Amino acid sequence: MTKLYCQISNLKSQNIFCDKESLDNAAAILDLSYFMNKNREKYGDNPLVQRTDKEWKLTTIFQSELQSPDFHRYVDDAIDANLWQLHESPASYDDRFIIGQKYYRADVIKLLNWKKEQNAQNVGGYIMRPDAKFLPVFIALEKTEKFQNKMAYEDEFLDRSTMKWFSKSGRSTSSNTERKVIDHKGFGMIQLFVKKSDDDKREGNDFYYLGSAKVLTAQDTIEENADGKKIKLIRFIIRLEHEVDLSLYRALVEN
Repeated sequence: MTKLYCQISNLKSQNIFCDKESLDNAAAILDLSYFMNKNREKYGDNPLVQRTDKEWKLTTIFQSELQSPDFHRYVDDAIDANLWQLHESPASYDDRFIIGQKYYRADVIKLLNWKKEQNAQNVGGYIMRPDAKFLPVFIALEKTEKFQNKMAYEDEFLDRSTMKWFSKSGRSTSSNTERKVIDHKGFGMIQLFVKKSDDDKREGNDFYYLGSAKVLTAQDTIEENADGKKIKLIRFIIRLEHEVDLSLYRALVEN
């Protein structure tokens, strides 16, 4: 039994989702190589771990900081709080997200094991992982006046397991990313995150995770925005793998 297999088995035995890809992602986060330069600087630009040949070691500077009793206590508290939350709300270790829980875009990108942090502007309403394994989709059902092309994006639930969803502007069914989404017939690629409004002051920046979805139909269309400008889009009808809980559904769609 390899050392890596032991690591994964130990984590899974504690109900913690883990695979080799996730370990690689965790290492990149802890050594800060995952982050864009501005965030590396924000986090101090000092790696917490060094990983070589499957061995993980605390860096010298981090070990030095841990000599402070106060700092050591903060680190222990952070770890204990996360382990407590895991065991209070257990999920099968083969699930990355918990349906009905809220997540920030940046954390979704981390949990889907992107090799590098993504600029929020590049993510927008959706973004495909370079290997086309995942496409997280972020939908705000109500658009405020600040939303570009407001009238064109009438994303909505059709029922508790079906949604109408519009692509980014300028896309068609022959566009590279969208074609891959359409051709993927099963669940697993689209990971769906929804919130009631794009008014961040009222709703916050996080989204409810509703599970995976797949495309039922995709149709090229031309819609007008609030300024009367014609926008080229794809109108998708998508089916959710799991019907939305009734109380959450009402919270999202009712005034």
